[in-house]
Amino acid sequence: MNYAMQQIVSMSKIHSVAAVKSDFFESLNLFARQQHSHYLLKQALQKKIEFLFLLFYF
Repeated sequence: MNYAMQQIVSMSKIHSVAAVKSDFFESLNLFARQQHSHYLLKQALQKKIEFLFLLFYF
């Protein structure tokens, strides 16, 4: 009985660690995607600003 309980506890520990790990990587991935879309948005705005500047400059 004691051995079975130990096995269950160790399995649940492993599962919880795996869950935390996957959550962490998922949030990291989400953060990276957000940063990337933010970067793309920034690039697009910069191009628009350059275009408007050229439009008004000439």
